[in-house]
Amino acid sequence: MKPDLVFGVALALLVLGALAAGELRGRTDPLRVLLLGDSFAVGLARPLSAELRATDLTTYAREGEALEGFRRSHPDQLIPPGRWDVVLVSFGTNDFAAGPNTPARERFRASARSLGTEARARGARALWLLPPDLPTLPGANAWIAEQVADAGVRASPPPPAIERSPDRMHPTGRGYQVWARSVSERLTP
Repeated sequence: MKPDLVFGVALALLVLGALAAGELRGRTDPLRVLLLGDSFAVGLARPLSAELRATDLTTYAREGEALEGFRRSHPDQLIPPGRWDVVLVSFGTNDFAAGPNTPARERFRASARSLGTEARARGARALWLLPPDLPTLPGANAWIAEQVADAGVRASPPPPAIERSPDRMHPTGRGYQVWARSVSERLTP
């Protein structure tokens, strides 16, 4: 499977808990999770699926994707059809990397707001996954967090220190496992 292709992963088992924040307390049916994003979401999908063994996880992600590009390719709705309890989002790094005063940066907040509004209208909680601190893009996480907060979407803190691949940006396989465990702990007890 090529990492730049949109792909879906689905697992269906019984969820034993609820969101750690108490948003879905007492559930006994599978937690339906949608993961949208860029190359970080591509790398996070399989380890997260393994961590969330008792959950339905569907992923729509592509290498190099910016939220602006995703919005252009999904003009009518940002969230694919389906019923979701949680929408995990990993966009922003490529939007930030586009540079100041670019359409990607200028439209990011509005697109994030639309995504959050759409999730809430469907009865889902949106959670923005901030990437590991990015030594190659200083200031990216602060910018993403500010934009997402202004858009009214909750952001998950970056994962703990993780191993990096040679590009100094993306985690190694083990790094993605640590990040997936961190996300899973926020979603399940």
